[in-house]
Amino acid sequence: MLEPADPYSIPKSNPLTKALGVNNLLNDTHWAVNEFADAELGDVRRTQRLVELASVLAQHPTAALPEACGDGAMLKAAYRFFANDALEPQDILLSHIEVTYGRLAQVPVVLAVQDTTEVDWTAHPATTGLGPLGHTACQGLLVHSTLAFTPERVPLGLVA
Repeated sequence: MLEPADPYSIPKSNPLTKALGVNNLLNDTHWAVNEFADAELGDVRRTQRLVELASVLAQHPTAALPEACGDGAMLKAAYRFFANDALEPQDILLSHIEVTYGRLAQVPVVLAVQDTTEVDWTAHPATTGLGPLGHTACQGLLVHSTLAFTPERVPLGLVA
């Protein structure tokens, strides 16, 4: 059973929280630490990189990765992180899921809003595992997500 947590609190038990100097963090970094500091990625440096990347991406949510990263070193670190075969997507998401369920436990009503969108990778013919999108000439995948909100429209997190 997950313990309810303050949705805007920073985990206090994680050594990464102390290492990042959480007391002086911006809101985006605060969010990133709260969501991902407890991610178990096999090495604390990977968890630190995840928190760092989440913070950078949160500060530039509509930017492409090169633009969001701002410099070549951060971009290279991001590409290396995402290409790491030792990481599985579910390892990255598990920390966010646990924090999300903690937020869900604190509110009496949760709205689960679903959406399906097409990701068209027709222009990337070397990509494998894609399927047809509407017309068979278009190749990609469908992304079906469920985001939890309060009735007051406060986002609580991704649940599916």
